[in-house]
Amino acid sequence: MTGTPTHTVDKEGAAGGSAATFSLLTEPWIPVRGATGEVDEVNLFEVFEQADTVVGLAGEIPTQEAAILRLLESVLLRVVDPKDDPIGTWARLWQEGLPLGEIRAYLERHADRFDLLHPQLPFFQVAGLHTASGKTSGLGKIIAELPDGNQFFTTRAAAEDTQLSYAEAARWLVHVQAFDYSGIKSGAVGDDRVKGGKGYPIGTGFAGTLGLLIAEGRTLRETLLLNLVLRFWRKDDRVPWEHPHTGPQVDLGHGQPHGPADCATWQSRRVLLLHGGQGVHDVVLANGDPLGPQNRRAVEPSTSWRYSEPQTKKFGHTVYMPLEHQASRSVWRGLGATLGERSTPAASKAGVPAFEAAGLLQWLAALREDEVLEPGYPLVLRIVGMEYGPQSSSVAAVIDDRLSMPVTVISDPHMRAVATEAVDVADEAVRALGRLAANLADAGGRHLLPGMEDGARARVSETAWSLLDSPFRRWVADLRTRDDAPAMRSTWQAQVRRIVTRAAADLVQATGSPALTGRVVNGRYLNSPIAENYFSAALRKALPYAYPESTTKEQA
Repeated sequence: MTGTPTHTVDKEGAAGGSAATFSLLTEPWIPVRGATGEVDEVNLFEVFEQADTVVGLAGEIPTQEAAILRLLESVLLRVVDPKDDPIGTWARLWQEGLPLGEIRAYLERHADRFDLLHPQLPFFQVAGLHTASGKTSGLGKIIAELPDGNQFFTTRAAAEDTQLSYAEAARWLVHVQAFDYSGIKSGAVGDDRVKGGKGYPIGTGFAGTLGLLIAEGRTLRETLLLNLVLRFWRKDDRVPWEHPHTGPQVDLGHGQPHGPADCATWQSRRVLLLHGGQGVHDVVLANGDPLGPQNRRAVEPSTSWRYSEPQTKKFGHTVYMPLEHQASRSVWRGLGATLGERSTPAASKAGVPAFEAAGLLQWLAALREDEVLEPGYPLVLRIVGMEYGPQSSSVAAVIDDRLSMPVTVISDPHMRAVATEAVDVADEAVRALGRLAANLADAGGRHLLPGMEDGARARVSETAWSLLDSPFRRWVADLRTRDDAPAMRSTWQAQVRRIVTRAAADLVQATGSPALTGRVVNGRYLNSPIAENYFSAALRKALPYAYPESTTKEQA
């Protein structure tokens, strides 16, 4: 599995202008994880050739893995031509494997453009990029940082003063084009947007605006194919290595993405890696081509979408925005919206769907419906995203979560409904527990402290979600057929009842005698037994299938 360097020549010279070469086609730079957990680095040829024998990518941070995966998908989108039969073409690839000969031939045709250190056309960079003052940006600008300066890249201290190997620099270069935060950048000579030597904010990298969804298979090959959404294929799709670079200025002839490969490789920044000796020691990072996320549904398949009332009012027509992930919410809690199974008052008023499932999810559903994927295929839905700070000028969190489930949960409307209903009833149960916490706080007198009721509710709700997390993941992974659905529904609601009821008992015990004695609150007497009665009634309403006697009576 080991990648073998074939032709790296280092001749120290002027920053960014040495005679060195580092071909991404032949030099190992992409980390991959083997079946037993070992991590190795391979080159661009090898990552496709060995995709059957490795589990997946293994970047420094999850967003780096996502950025590299999107790069690999863009290569496949330029190699594979579905010829008006996207599902049939995909089915052949699924059965026969990746078209390795065509991939190698394609990459070899563009070999010069995959040289990280090319003197005229360095990969994902602009040769000669510089500022009027001669100042550089500092190497830390391409390494994802937290707002307080603590790097996610924790194996390296003082990123501003260190050196990156060419392999590391290549990975962070791909990442910065996709996920760089907004804010003031170096003002590149030749960019007419520069004012006072500064490049003013144009937004984050395009991938940073998305709530990325990745379908993970059992091997990297399966993952590459699962995310190859051939229904989005465009003959006129674009990638940077097929076209001349416009230099520091905005590419005025390329204001909109032509397809998914274009989105995946969008050049949101102008970059030059400054190198010499055995690695990269500095960087110039400037603004590139801006790209807003509004209404990119036709060209970006890897995110679900939400109707935006403010954006619709702003632009005067219906606008959908990417459904971004939230660091505080696990993937399954947002499953309904991700699958397009939710509504909102604003969308209902406008007469449009509130959410639309990602093109990727619709594609996977089509593959199952056409029986290309077997119904029990063990899909892993991964979410990856970047949460930014104020004005998107810093990184607040990197989001990464996975949910294992049969592909039928995506493809079968009935199974989708069962899964999203399970999230809904859990939400109602947690709300009931939160109201119990607030009522106990009132009964015990803590309502006299401003905000205490809400604080108690929030803390208890957070604990309840964490208690439900592992059980839901196990439950949805076993949700296989329609025949299983009724029993699975009852099983889940019974689990939620047990978990939430235990949490409620702990709450009541913790509040002790003050809540048991109770007091008059807003004109009504409230104590812990009364609060428990309210809770029990709410729980019974939220979880009807957890109370067999009640459902039996209804059926009778």
